[in-house]
Amino acid sequence: MADATPWLALVLGVVVTVGWRFAGVVVSGRIDPDGAVFLWVQSVAYAMLAALVARMVVFPTGPLEDTLLWHRVSAAALAVLVFHLMRRRLLVAVTAGIALFIVVQFLDR
Repeated sequence: MADATPWLALVLGVVVTVGWRFAGVVVSGRIDPDGAVFLWVQSVAYAMLAALVARMVVFPTGPLEDTLLWHRVSAAALAVLVFHLMRRRLLVAVTAGIALFIVVQFLDR
């Protein structure tokens, strides 16, 4: 019986995962992408992402912890500015933020 426990846990894990995905496929056809609920969920997702990025900038862990706050804030601010000026091109904005961060790291040694 003890040998069956891991297999049972694996099968139950697969059933639960596939079940939620199947439920998502069934429900997705009924969701109005312009509806209030969908827009609310989308807004909450963006807010969570913004909070995680802000936390990483203000309270970093790991190697970023050794950098100065103004380096991180200025790079993030430039990335946001470039994102809006370049018509929401994320790759260009991230590249600009990273480039500024690298430059200020080398210049401020």
